[in-house]
Amino acid sequence: MQDAADRMNEIRGWWSPGGKKPPARVRTTCDRGVHHAQPGGAAFRRGLGLCLVVSWLFPSLAPADDRGSVVRLYPKAVVDGGQITLADISELQGEAASLAGRWIIASSPARGQAVAIDLAQVQAALSERGANLSQWIFRGPSQCVVSRVRGEDTAATQPADTRGGSVTSVPATRPAPAVNTLEACLRTHLTNRLGKLGGTPVIQFSPAVARLLPLSQPTYRFEITDRTDRLLGMVTLEVTIREGKAIKQVVPVIAQVALRKSMVVSSRPLNRGETIALGDIALAEQTVEQVADMGVGDTAPFVGQRVKRFITRGERLSPRDIEPVPLVNRNDLVTVLVNRGGVQIKGVAKAMTAGGYGETVMLQNEASRLKFAAVVTGPRTAEVSGFETAPSDAVALGKEELP
Repeated sequence: MQDAADRMNEIRGWWSPGGKKPPARVRTTCDRGVHHAQPGGAAFRRGLGLCLVVSWLFPSLAPADDRGSVVRLYPKAVVDGGQITLADISELQGEAASLAGRWIIASSPARGQAVAIDLAQVQAALSERGANLSQWIFRGPSQCVVSRVRGEDTAATQPADTRGGSVTSVPATRPAPAVNTLEACLRTHLTNRLGKLGGTPVIQFSPAVARLLPLSQPTYRFEITDRTDRLLGMVTLEVTIREGKAIKQVVPVIAQVALRKSMVVSSRPLNRGETIALGDIALAEQTVEQVADMGVGDTAPFVGQRVKRFITRGERLSPRDIEPVPLVNRNDLVTVLVNRGGVQIKGVAKAMTAGGYGETVMLQNEASRLKFAAVVTGPRTAEVSGFETAPSDAVALGKEELP
């Protein structure tokens, strides 16, 4: 009992002002065969607590996390173009994040206006393009307020420090690589994959392989293998570099591939349900990073069609944005031709549904209330062939037999 009391008095003395310190305990950990002594006890706990406080107060002093791509949103950003890219609204770290900087997150607001882009919208845009968000780290504010410069401010816009707000910049034009370099071989390989899509490829390689791109033949030979079926966006390749018969290196290559070509865009705002005239659309150079975003390079299929949704000026049109103009609308009085053997009966019926040329609509005899189907053959005109399930008076009153 006396030993226990002495021990308790000794412990109290460790924590009392001016008391002696507890004996240091040392434990060892093995890292690759090297033992490191680590202090134990209260001193270790006080040191650990101090490190945590410093890391919390000064996050910039904490070691960088290199396990994935880092996206740090700016609180505010300024753009001039019609689209907001990832690089416009955030500071990017890591190979994949740098290549994704050109990905479009949202449309820009009107000139002189602002819009808030939140983190959830950014993550949704990255996930839609196939990014594995488990490998991405998001820091900074939860949203970025993006404003667009006014028309008169465009000429004065100069690249600035993106930490205070981003400004769109035009990438410098680089000379074409020599035809026998690794870069030229990669560009030729990727261009050939896009041959059926037409247009001009826009290819950017990862900085990780920049030192290998100048390697040239015949000193080296290159074997390029596709690691993905994706044609646009972030494309992964594998390159085997040979020197003679020996394999010098096998390297993965990540390329950001886009396609620039002439596509149909609107010349003015188009309201839903409006019929497109020739002057309402035009061809313009567009850049896409997904095959699903590919537009059409011919205006003919759009002229005379009806718009299914509101389309802003300069917006790219696709076949899913239009529909045929109905030749028969609901509640129209339709001229119906009924073919029975060698006799054709003509009458009038009310349209219950709408339809374009060649489509089937439901009609109703206003006198007998009998409903039947007919094929649209012209404006407010439909035809019924082989009318066997009902008598000829299925067509409205006033019918006449035609030779």
